[in-house]
Amino acid sequence: GLFLFIAGAPSVFFLGWLFNGPRGIPDGLRTFFGAPFHHKGRLTLLAAAVPIAIGTLETFWDPSITGSLDYEITSAFAAFEGDFPARAQALLTGGVLTAAWWWIYVLAYPLGIVVLILGLNENGRRTLLWAYGLNVLLALPFYAFFPVIEPGAFPGSGVATLLNLPFPDGEALPGFVSLYRNVSGVDNCFPSLHASIAVTAALVAHRCGTRRQMIVGYTLAALVFPSTLAMGVHWAVDLLAGIPFALTCFIAGVWITNGEFAFRVSPALRTRT
Repeated sequence: GLFLFIAGAPSVFFLGWLFNGPRGIPDGLRTFFGAPFHHKGRLTLLAAAVPIAIGTLETFWDPSITGSLDYEITSAFAAFEGDFPARAQALLTGGVLTAAWWWIYVLAYPLGIVVLILGLNENGRRTLLWAYGLNVLLALPFYAFFPVIEPGAFPGSGVATLLNLPFPDGEALPGFVSLYRNVSGVDNCFPSLHASIAVTAALVAHRCGTRRQMIVGYTLAALVFPSTLAMGVHWAVDLLAGIPFALTCFIAGVWITNGEFAFRVSPALRTRT
């Protein structure tokens, strides 16, 4: 708990400043907490919350579902990628570099999404929340019926799972790995939701956000890809699959929110500064 506060609290304010400027977090909180009290706000929050709840239940039932399947997929991924995951992890990790990737994967990614939601205008916030929920919902059938084991947990991959770092002899955040496994089973690997949601957030920031939010959004999305390889929790194919998932959910989220094609931006939506 203490380490979570020490690492997480400064990260929130740092990411809040990066995305939204010095007043981004207080202004965002003020506007965000008004959202649940009108119809569109309640519906949007449900659109994000319900798939997450269903995904948590899927993780709980995952061993039973996977155990009933008479096929195995991970070997094909391992054969296709060969020693690339092990080579990538060896290249990306070591000392401070490992801790930096850990920070990006474990803290910067989820907290960055939160502060971006707080900093976006109402249209951008609704679009991102809808697209977030759609990402989770679209991935669930793959997690249930297309189980791919993480490279760090697959025998012979040469990859280690580094989620406990930067303390290899114990958990950096006590209980974090157990909590993580409650929402992401070890065979919930394809596609990578880290990749798809990070790219989705960047696309929404590009469409609806400020120039600052757009630049930081794309930067964070780009860093999520190597951080995921460094942590040993996804195959490269999972990451690549996250891109079309992101595009699909971004387009659908914009259509639900605005009733128009995602790449046709009306001047009223632009808030570039």
